[in-house]
Amino acid sequence: MAEKTAHQQPPSPVRSGMRHNEDIRCIVSTFLFFLVFVITWHYFSSPLAGGWVSLTLWLSLFQLSFMGAVTTHNAIHLPVFWSRNWNNFYQICLSLQYGGAVTVFIPGHNLSHHKYPQQARDVMRTTKVRYSWNLLNGLLFFWHVVLSGNKDDKLYFEAQARLNRPIVRQRRREEIAVWGTTAVLILIDWRRWIWFALLPQFYAKYCILSLNFLQHDGCDMSSKYNFARNFTGITLNYLCFNNGYHTVHHLYPGLHWSVLPEKHQELIGPHIAKSLESSNILVYMWKSFIYPGLRLDYKGRRLVITREENEMPDEPWFYDGSETFSNTKEYLSQDTKSDIACEILPLYREPMVYKAKHIATYSKNGYGEVMKSAPFEAVIHTASPFLLLADDIKKIFMDPAILGTTGLLEAVKAYAPTVNRVVITSSLATAAVGSVDSSYVHSARDWVEVSEEKAYSNSWDGYVAYVLGPIIHGVGSLGTVMTSGLLIRDFLSGNHKDEIAPSPIGRFTDVRDAAMAHVRAIEVREAGVQRSLVGSGIYPNRQVATILWKNFPALLSRLLGPEIKSGGFPVEGVPQFDVEPSKKVLGIAYATLENTIVSMTGSMVGLYKE
Repeated sequence: MAEKTAHQQPPSPVRSGMRHNEDIRCIVSTFLFFLVFVITWHYFSSPLAGGWVSLTLWLSLFQLSFMGAVTTHNAIHLPVFWSRNWNNFYQICLSLQYGGAVTVFIPGHNLSHHKYPQQARDVMRTTKVRYSWNLLNGLLFFWHVVLSGNKDDKLYFEAQARLNRPIVRQRRREEIAVWGTTAVLILIDWRRWIWFALLPQFYAKYCILSLNFLQHDGCDMSSKYNFARNFTGITLNYLCFNNGYHTVHHLYPGLHWSVLPEKHQELIGPHIAKSLESSNILVYMWKSFIYPGLRLDYKGRRLVITREENEMPDEPWFYDGSETFSNTKEYLSQDTKSDIACEILPLYREPMVYKAKHIATYSKNGYGEVMKSAPFEAVIHTASPFLLLADDIKKIFMDPAILGTTGLLEAVKAYAPTVNRVVITSSLATAAVGSVDSSYVHSARDWVEVSEEKAYSNSWDGYVAYVLGPIIHGVGSLGTVMTSGLLIRDFLSGNHKDEIAPSPIGRFTDVRDAAMAHVRAIEVREAGVQRSLVGSGIYPNRQVATILWKNFPALLSRLLGPEIKSGGFPVEGVPQFDVEPSKKVLGIAYATLENTIVSMTGSMVGLYKE
């Protein structure tokens, strides 16, 4: 893996400002809040002290503080600036505008509400209120949910503290700013603090949480599109940075707020029930809470919340170390591999924006466009599946290895000044090649030197490790299984009826361990500028057959019996590798061969056709 230093990666002036120019409106609203606050604090002792001028300024503080709450919501999904330092500074400003640490908003909103909307793990589900008078549901919803997430938030930040994550320090900075400023204002004039700070900021918190009731109550959570209500009025969305377009935001939380109206029309409008598109939020609130004031679902039917639904206890959404879940994800790519990558990345340690894109070619332009698309802090270079029996070594092996790696690194250098770590994947063949000496243990200090002519030839004897484990990407038949799955494929197809061929490799790595090693290489500070050899162990093909015999009785007709002695280790032996550093530094606890083979076979059984 490689870790860049400041002198290697000078900041690009193109990337030094805002990610989206439209965010200037958010910054202006923050500036106006502080300007109006200073004016009202300095010149007026109360909202009515200066007549209509002071009253107007005081009321504008409510709207500006609420705009800070909306910007807080938007910024925790998609940062405003390319620079982490600028984002941290702006979050402190938003914390003062909003009246609370912005970072605290992240776990309960991104990891509870967005992942489990209206379920027991959603601390903001609307079923928590069931008053017969719907106006009370709207007015009191805030008080039923405001403290719900504290327990899991506490667990979340404790886990971040143990991992020494930056989010903990950022929360501390924001809280110092908020509570320090609050203390000073109270000491100077507690009455002014109530009028010009406490009340507007409480209004902001109240409205941002209460909006959830308007946007989800009475919707169909089993529907892909009808699970949220949208308010499409121009004035509302101008003042609230398009927060009215809620369905598209839930489906594509990584989209910038400025494109939500367009994406709503393109992706949501043709499919959503028309009753879930309201052009005037005030008219909707009048009908829902005043006259006729009925609690209805989106089909116009009386909505009844049962006692069981209402009293359903919150289920913990945060499991320390035992569950992984993603938060902010960019789903717009139509590439299947990208969607899968977004789903399985273990991002429970810290909310951040991840944008996955599968690049089919190794062109500089392809990598460059991706590097421009988000303020990445780290980049993982991975290898693609391949077939050992390739007829074009250059096309199948060398071009992806050379052009893929150098192209990615050049793109990072040119377009990604925020990246501070790059994790590069290579084969164990880089540490061992040629004749096998089982008495020698290869380590991260070993490098194989091969001439370019030798590398391009078919006679290069390289030792690699099969990556085994469950297959999650689109494989339609056994015929499309890649190299690592050929042995299991042949067993499933009954190709080993007479004897089991010796393993051509004899080493394996569980794909889940390989994936975790990549992630840990980013997270663990000590892993920087280090090479780690990753490998679960060695195995003969006969051991794989034994595992299948034990765990898949339905396959017995296609398997040789346990009395068969063929299928041992490769005749030339198996090279030894020192993987202890990956256990100590990266914290990898390798899966057993049985666990790996059972998982892989289970994912492939459905592909077999009698």
